[in-house]
Amino acid sequence: MRALKRVLVGIDPFSDYEDILKRALMIAKSNGAVLYIVCAVKVPWLELPIFENKEILNKEILKQEVEERLEKLENSAEITSAIVVEEGNPDEVILHAAVQESADMIIMGTNREYKVSKNIIGSTVQKVVHKSRLPVLIVKNNADKKYKNILAPTDFEEESKKSILFAKEIFPDADIKLLHVYETLSEIALHFYSLKDKEIEEYNKLVAHYAKNEMEKFLKEVGLEQGEVIDGNNTPKKVLIDYITKCGNDLTVIGSKGTAGINKLLGSMALYIMRESPTDVLVYVS
Repeated sequence: MRALKRVLVGIDPFSDYEDILKRALMIAKSNGAVLYIVCAVKVPWLELPIFENKEILNKEILKQEVEERLEKLENSAEITSAIVVEEGNPDEVILHAAVQESADMIIMGTNREYKVSKNIIGSTVQKVVHKSRLPVLIVKNNADKKYKNILAPTDFEEESKKSILFAKEIFPDADIKLLHVYETLSEIALHFYSLKDKEIEEYNKLVAHYAKNEMEKFLKEVGLEQGEVIDGNNTPKKVLIDYITKCGNDLTVIGSKGTAGINKLLGSMALYIMRESPTDVLVYVS
């Protein structure tokens, strides 16, 4: 299991990043980790020829402002941290810094400029998650307290297992509940398959029974007690988000395998969860 000793925090110094820093400080304190705070700045008009070889962006002032805001936050004096300001495409800056600093995890935030919905995630976050080989925590909410209730949607695969064990390791005080959304056949299937109502009913019972058995085995494998299986009703993504919205958890954990795996996963369930979940989201890449 990956130890958490070096955490990279990617922020836009021109946005509201206080909750990202708060969450990073909490995690660093709980795990004895150091923070590397990267202020990634992309200013397109600075690339015009008339500004060539001119130092327009005052990095020292930006760095000082972040330092001052960090110092006012709880736990900041107890955590070793370093702050750098870098120009360039934010996703490339953050990913490069993560490699350079041998980071174990990346923490970022959603685009808070969109007040209509806290579910909106920016293109930088999506690109980082898409390319990263590290766990990425996406902070969407106020970070006033530690995570207490974590939901981990699972397909019972190895990547899901690793994501859950990682969450257990870095959030030792939180309650973790597993959720599996299984898919059943609906009456629509009657139009495409030579099946009778009774056969569909029997099939659905078997699927539900299998899901429950798998959940029991999986809970033992990851050392947890709470797990639930629910019918996706032919709209598993919507059912899952509705469940997350109603259950009151403060973090949702999802897993994937490497860059190739994340490409595939982000085309479906994971990207949907990242976009639509009202909770913070931890995407674990193994």
